[in-house]
Amino acid sequence: MVSAMRLPLHARKVAAVVGGALLAASLTACSGSDEPAPTTPAAPTAEPGTDAPDAGATAEPAPTTPGATADDSTDDDAAGGDPETFTAQPGRDIDLRRQQFPITPQDAIGVAVDTAGVSEIVYSIELDHSDTHDWKWEVKILDGTTKHDVEIDAVSGAVIKHETDTTNDTKKPIDLTAPLPLGEAMDLALAERDGTVGEWKLESDDSRVAYQFDITVDGQEREVVVDVETKEARVK
Repeated sequence: MVSAMRLPLHARKVAAVVGGALLAASLTACSGSDEPAPTTPAAPTAEPGTDAPDAGATAEPAPTTPGATADDSTDDDAAGGDPETFTAQPGRDIDLRRQQFPITPQDAIGVAVDTAGVSEIVYSIELDHSDTHDWKWEVKILDGTTKHDVEIDAVSGAVIKHETDTTNDTKKPIDLTAPLPLGEAMDLALAERDGTVGEWKLESDDSRVAYQFDITVDGQEREVVVDVETKEARVK
């Protein structure tokens, strides 16, 4: 047999170094990447007695009251509501501050003018109650020397009566809007005597035009006269 050759000393050192390097490379390939594994952040801890918030949740809007608006105020002017409009003839005791008829004064004048066929001088309109026909309007028109007297149902607007007569009187025309509107005249009368408003009229008499309101206080009825020119109110 041939015996193994013995290597010189420097050759054995080189072989040892190369072998060590090969062993290190082999160990590295087996162990994989030497970077540390990523860690998962810990979830936030909820305060005692509360639920933990969901990730990505958005804040909900504050609850609102159903039907609420930016301005939740009410109109105090409507607290009393509109005046009640009669649909049938009421009794004798009414209050025209809070109640009204479907046939307005202007309506009644229009019906009277159509019925008389003239509109020269409308010098009187009156709302009154009678035992024979409940509540009615009475409108008087002067056409030269002929006086027309027309009565109209205050609820239905039907003409109850139309009479004519001859007169030598002179009258001024009336106006429910100027110089003193009906509503303002009623306020002036109530400032003088605060009570229940019933019958009333606006009439030209002796070259003077005035409202007359029947106002009841504690069961006692008195007439309050309001001059349309001076706006003076006085109790008769």
